[in-house]
Amino acid sequence: AHTHTFLHYCPSPDVNTILKDFSFAKFMWACLAVGTRVFSLSINDNKTSVLAPLADMMNHQHPAGTTWTFDGTLDSFTLTTTAEHFDGDPIYESYGPKDNKRFFASYGFCLEDNPQNEVSICIRRDPESVLVRQFTVSANYDVNARELFSFLRIANTSRAALEKYAKYRVQDGSDQPELSLEEICNNLYAGPISTDNELSALYMLRTACIEHLRCYPTTLAEDHTLLHSLRAEGDFNYRNCLVFRMGEK
Repeated sequence: AHTHTFLHYCPSPDVNTILKDFSFAKFMWACLAVGTRVFSLSINDNKTSVLAPLADMMNHQHPAGTTWTFDGTLDSFTLTTTAEHFDGDPIYESYGPKDNKRFFASYGFCLEDNPQNEVSICIRRDPESVLVRQFTVSANYDVNARELFSFLRIANTSRAALEKYAKYRVQDGSDQPELSLEEICNNLYAGPISTDNELSALYMLRTACIEHLRCYPTTLAEDHTLLHSLRAEGDFNYRNCLVFRMGEK
């Protein structure tokens, strides 16, 4: 919307001439059509994005069965398969390792078994605590998971133990003002502290996950039953929403 407004007020007469016949709806359609079909590559050492008709009709598979590049000798976009194919075999490309949220919003589909799925969960130290953090995590142990477990360990540690675990000093060497527990959680990374602390952290994570699952109107088992029934009926949009929800769980 901001881009559309900016272009309409652009001082260039060429831009105004082009846009005057296009509504906001048409502008959004064009942006989405291009954004979901472009290929990123380098042409003469310049990184750019291109539209490649026909190549953009391939379905997603990760890892991909193809590679693409710009061939300077042919002066053309080239697509090469990375495996043997026979007549009638589908040829896939990879849209990238994305979670179902991005696949659904950008391409209109969801994968039933997507290792990149993410979910946002709220971690609270206790029911009345002001120490609350929102984390977006996946099944992979990445930087988000690292921050989550650090928060859980600190949230289950007494202040005295934290001060023993790490010293808080400012760069000039003088004593830093006393930090609140929230400030410590936001600024300190904590690896495993003790067996008891790790168990407490995992129990807190379990509690948060159970609370989050209670927000859904159905259980995962019920979702599997619904998905099985939809395969026969073919309600594609409802199926995508269901697969998206199952991926979060």
